[in-house]
Amino acid sequence: MFRKRLVATAAAAPMLLFAGAALAETTISDTRTSGVATGSIGTGGAADDIKIASAGKVKPTASGPAVTVNSNHKVVNEGEISTSDVNNSTGIQVNAGVTTTVTNKGVIRLDETYEAKDTDNDGDLDGKFATGAGRYGIRVMPGGTVTGDIINDTGGGITIEGNNSAGISVESNLTGNLINRGSISVTGDNARGVQVLGDVSGNVDLRGAIGALGENATGAAIDGDVGGKLIIQGSIASTGYRYTSRPADKAVRDKLDADDKLQGGPAVRIAGNVGGGILLDRPPVAGVDYDGDGIPNDKDDDDDNDGKKDTEDKDLDNDGIDDSLEGTASIVQNGGAPALLIGSDTQSITINPVGTGADQRGLVIRGSIVANGVYDDVDATGVQIGTTPTSAFTTDIKGGIRVQGSITAASFNGEAKGIYLSQGAIADRIDLEGNLLAAVTATSKSLADESSKGATALLIGKGAVTNSVYNSGIIGAIVNGEKGDAVAIRDQEGNLSFVQNTGKITAVINPTDDADDKDDADNDPSNETVTGKAIAIDVAAAKQGVRVRQYGVNDGDDDLDNTTKDPDADGDGVDDADEPAMVGNIKFSAFNDTFDLENGTYKGDIDFGAGNDVYNVGTTTTGAEAIGAIRNSADGLTVNVNKGKLTITNAEVINGTAVNIGAGASVIFTVDPTTNANTRFNVTSASIADGAKLGLTVTDLISGPQTYTVIKTAPGGLTAGNIDQSLLGNSPYLFVAKATANTSAGEVNIELRRRTSSEMSLTVNQSAALDAVYAALGKDNKVRDAFLGAETREDFLKLYDQMLPDQGEGLFSSLDMLTRTVSRLTATRPDLKQRYGPDSFWIQEVNVQVMRETGVTIGSDTKAFGFVGGYEAMGADGGALGATLAFVNAEEKDDVAQVGEQTNISLLEAGIYWRRSIGKFTINARGAGGYAWLSGDRVFIDPKTNLIERASADWNGFTGVASLSASYEQEIGRFYMRPTVSLDYLYLREGERKEGGKSNAIKLEVDERTSSRLSAMAELAFGATFGRDLWWRPEVRVGYRQHLAGEVGDTVFRFVGGQPVTLVATEPGDGAVVIGLSLKAGTAMSYVALEGEYESADGEDRYNLQLAGRVMF
Repeated sequence: MFRKRLVATAAAAPMLLFAGAALAETTISDTRTSGVATGSIGTGGAADDIKIASAGKVKPTASGPAVTVNSNHKVVNEGEISTSDVNNSTGIQVNAGVTTTVTNKGVIRLDETYEAKDTDNDGDLDGKFATGAGRYGIRVMPGGTVTGDIINDTGGGITIEGNNSAGISVESNLTGNLINRGSISVTGDNARGVQVLGDVSGNVDLRGAIGALGENATGAAIDGDVGGKLIIQGSIASTGYRYTSRPADKAVRDKLDADDKLQGGPAVRIAGNVGGGILLDRPPVAGVDYDGDGIPNDKDDDDDNDGKKDTEDKDLDNDGIDDSLEGTASIVQNGGAPALLIGSDTQSITINPVGTGADQRGLVIRGSIVANGVYDDVDATGVQIGTTPTSAFTTDIKGGIRVQGSITAASFNGEAKGIYLSQGAIADRIDLEGNLLAAVTATSKSLADESSKGATALLIGKGAVTNSVYNSGIIGAIVNGEKGDAVAIRDQEGNLSFVQNTGKITAVINPTDDADDKDDADNDPSNETVTGKAIAIDVAAAKQGVRVRQYGVNDGDDDLDNTTKDPDADGDGVDDADEPAMVGNIKFSAFNDTFDLENGTYKGDIDFGAGNDVYNVGTTTTGAEAIGAIRNSADGLTVNVNKGKLTITNAEVINGTAVNIGAGASVIFTVDPTTNANTRFNVTSASIADGAKLGLTVTDLISGPQTYTVIKTAPGGLTAGNIDQSLLGNSPYLFVAKATANTSAGEVNIELRRRTSSEMSLTVNQSAALDAVYAALGKDNKVRDAFLGAETREDFLKLYDQMLPDQGEGLFSSLDMLTRTVSRLTATRPDLKQRYGPDSFWIQEVNVQVMRETGVTIGSDTKAFGFVGGYEAMGADGGALGATLAFVNAEEKDDVAQVGEQTNISLLEAGIYWRRSIGKFTINARGAGGYAWLSGDRVFIDPKTNLIERASADWNGFTGVASLSASYEQEIGRFYMRPTVSLDYLYLREGERKEGGKSNAIKLEVDERTSSRLSAMAELAFGATFGRDLWWRPEVRVGYRQHLAGEVGDTVFRFVGGQPVTLVATEPGDGAVVIGLSLKAGTAMSYVALEGEYESADGEDRYNLQLAGRVMF
């Protein structure tokens, strides 16, 4: 027994010896001012591992490495390695041929005391970013192979200031992994955050933050081969700019010096083979089928099949890293270099797939990539595959590219490319599941001087190979300007044969205008001349037929409400949120192309080129909607509208083979009366199913009834059922359209004529103006187009009534009520007793509202407000003579008035009156004259097009007033009753007016107008008097007013250069019931009164409220 134990002990001794050696290391806890090396750090100069503890510092003052790995030992830095103003220095240097692991958890800082200054006093710094050179944080020296991992770990920070310097530089082959989980910052020309010149057998894992600043500075330059994966799951940025935020003020931008706008290199450059693919990753989320077991994500509670439930699993994707420690890849390049560049000028490279299934792509992007030109005339490229358009080498992305994150390229006056495949690039398919955007903003100039550079979201350049594109995300190309093209997808080589869209593809040009744009005198972008093209898909260079397919995919419960179905407006089974869309033109090839628009919407022009092409709109079960021109240069086009709506915007002949319109389909043709042209299919055969709908878009006005042939076939080639005419009812409401099919002649015709006023159910005045309005529409295309866009009577009348002038009936009635109110006040004695002698002064505030109903004329609402003052002297014979002065303002808005539209009158009136009391009788007479200032503002608004046109005018007028009244007051105790009769006359004469404004379709000339009204009223007042020296009197009045003579003047107007039109005025009935209330209070020498009155006439209600006061002295 003893012997066995002895043997076991002896056998274990060598292993214990090796274990002791593995655990041995030299720890630096103090400050060293000279370099150290693993080959001599140990006791007696022996080799050993080095650990720089948190309190330890290695701070050499001479060139060379601070720490050298020159033996098979490890280095861990938890403290500080630093130099200042030392050129050709290295934090940790790994010599070739060693086996080691280098881990930085502390600080490596090789900096300098140099600081840039504002030497020219222009408000920004000047000079270089750095003056020193040759500084490296961790450097693997060339000349052999190093075995082991190089790690800048979590918490580790590398800061380098110096030209031709790097944070981590691997210059020989590395059998192991290169990992960055910390931060790296390098400043200086030709700076490299991470540089790989040799081959790496394992992974290059960049999960931390890397920044490179300086001319030709690159965040990560992977120039050697990578045997494993290249993983980016942190931020990497590069720029040569001193300031990466674009100043909004051009004057500030112009002050920047050349050294403020140096160009950096790519944020990430990959010039070697990558055996495990390139992955720009993000933290995992539950519900993703990481194990690829085919179990639906919502039913698989162990997505990575590691035996842990997703709710308890801290590593959902089973990549060995706690999910909480994982970030999202972010690559940013401010400048003209690509943010991500994959390709080599010296060799052909291959990027193998990242994984299996959907990840069987050489490049998988789940994070974000941003390229921003920042300053004028600087191009921006998000991702570039291949180096130059003349490269002799290939860049093969095996399996293609998958984008689940976002790629954005933005340029000012330069060219923007989201993904660019250059010469020699190979990516068999591109899957776009996230966002891909390219945007260009042109510097504001006249069109001739504006940059023609455009934005292309996906550019497959000449010499590049991509066969298919699948989009389920968003692809966008935007040009803010007028000259550059906005292109979502363009293939210049011609290998692209299939494009599938289940997401959104958009190409948009937004015109701009400001003071620097000298094309016209205004700052209105809507009237700019646009020469750039908005193109969704350009496959004109294709070497074979191309199929474009768009369809909808229900992706689940979009509103997160499991109790209700998602909205599905067209009832085709694809909910609204999941319906795809495409905006922009499509340019097909000279081969046999197909556009399957199975679902969603498409807006743009299609050029099918030559070949036997097919255009399918909708399927038997799903609907689609398309609007745009259709053109082809051959006779082989077949158009099948199965379900949905096709609006053809070009009034041209379309030669083809066949047109087929299903029962659930609508086709809208375009007519251009200016050129007497229309959309017309010349085909061999056509079929129109029972219930199919045909419609019409009219681009201009017609002079008389017209018949347009929209489909023409060979004899016997037309089959037609009953055409549903309902869609023709939604043609411009100005017109009446009817479709007929003549199968023997092989023709489908649409008859078009103007709609009559009786068919429109117009009033007398609306009918009188119809021809004049129709003629005026030809003077302004925007106003004309607004009417051509009105498809219903309601939409039409909203526009039509805005064209007519205000007839002033509400204003006249308000003036009539105001002047009668003043006359009634002059007939009122200043006190309750029959005393005479003291003079008196009185003042009255008046408020009037007149509400008119729409009838022959348009209804309106008028509000008036004013003050009236008077002075009178009373004699002992019972008479009084007085004078009045009044100023009132009234505003009328008709029922169709838009915001800012009204007619105003300001009236200054002076008058005299006489009153005589004989016992209980009182008689009164008044006369007055006034001068009026009138103004009118009309606004034409089309809410569909956001068109706003204004017209305004000022004119003058005068008034004459006469009034006579008599009353008798009978007291019964404290109560009294007072019958009153009165006769009132108002005369108003308005001068002619001519409106000013931009649109000749809106401006009016209105003749002078005279209005008068003579009315009589009989009323009976009941009241009571309370108090003696201080008294108060409530009173109620009822009566009837009868219209005797006079009328509101007719309005005679004409559009500029047009014929006169008379709009007949209407009187508000022959009589009106009057109800009044008042409350007076006073003393022997004064009183105040609050009075209100309501008159109800046929079609017009009048309200009056006033506050009056009188003082005798």
